[in-house]
Amino acid sequence: MSLNKYRLVAMDCDRTLLDRYGNICDINKKVIAKLKAKGVDFIIATGRNDILAREYAEELELDAPIIGCNGGTVTDYSGEGFIYVNAVNDAAVSRVIDYFEREGLKFKMLTIDACYTNDEEAMRLGLSQIVKEYTHVLKYELPYHFCESIKELRGIKNVLKVSFIDDDIEKRLKVQADLQGIDGLNVHAAGFNCVDIIAKGSTKGEALKAYAEKKGIDRERIIAFGDSENDISMIEYAGLGVAMINADEKLKSAADMITEFDNTNGGVGMTLADIFGMEL
Repeated sequence: MSLNKYRLVAMDCDRTLLDRYGNICDINKKVIAKLKAKGVDFIIATGRNDILAREYAEELELDAPIIGCNGGTVTDYSGEGFIYVNAVNDAAVSRVIDYFEREGLKFKMLTIDACYTNDEEAMRLGLSQIVKEYTHVLKYELPYHFCESIKELRGIKNVLKVSFIDDDIEKRLKVQADLQGIDGLNVHAAGFNCVDIIAKGSTKGEALKAYAEKKGIDRERIIAFGDSENDISMIEYAGLGVAMINADEKLKSAADMITEFDNTNGGVGMTLADIFGMEL
């Protein structure tokens, strides 16, 4: 297949589309605009709640919905609203809470439109707890609610994602291993300091597949960019799976190619320009 036959590009946000400060760099914007004019579609697929990626889709003038919470939601802000929502079942949420209570660990729970946490640091820092170097101030924010007791967290319904955030890799690996066996859950690393717990069947790959099939786009005509373990499913689904040079080694081993430039130096845009034979 000729390289110019690619029809759809899926992009993770943090450490992929966005630079180290949380902005879309000029080269990414320039290349995406040019390819959009040639009929190439773009979709954002993020581990964030979709609200926290909405402004980036608007900045790039994307028509596609946003894949949020690692595939837990697919949301069209141009009119349809929530196209797809896959919440974690209540029994699995209860077991996750039991685990964190037993281990004495802090965590946060995301629903469609809010975040609930027993972690004062998460309450104070919000998204910057994960993206520590970002100076970009988001246009759309997710309301945070502090829950002093586990009892309050147990009352939350329609949980899309539970996140454990810690810079200690040994703690993260233990949490990930301990929760892997719970029925109804998909547990994986996200970013450099986070473990995400979502509903079984919720992956960026599955959400991308559903969108592509709806649009009538064959998987061989899709390019996907990512940096973390939570991107593996869409990297493997796409005809061309691309790992950022700053990506986790686990993702790099699953990818078809690795960018020459990192996220801060326009790795997405520079790679697309090369694939499509564009002059910059």
